[in-house]
Amino acid sequence: MGAAFVASNIGPYSDLTSGFNALLVKNTEEDWYRALERLVENQKLRQTLVANARQQLKLWRLEVNWPQLQLVFEAVKRDGAARKILV
Repeated sequence: MGAAFVASNIGPYSDLTSGFNALLVKNTEEDWYRALERLVENQKLRQTLVANARQQLKLWRLEVNWPQLQLVFEAVKRDGAARKILV
């Protein structure tokens, strides 16, 4: 999205790779401060995080995943699962 990302190393963010596509920190004020300070002071780090995150986001695009999604939709339609869910 064009911005470096800092997150607490919990829940959905724990799948990110700290130092590669984000900075993951302990959920403390001190760790957050240090991470934000690193981003402010290190332009190369910001650029690297953004570039790597953009590359990974490409893997989630609909154009890339449509073939698998299409198979799911076709299976639901074929098996009548959609009617069972909606009724």
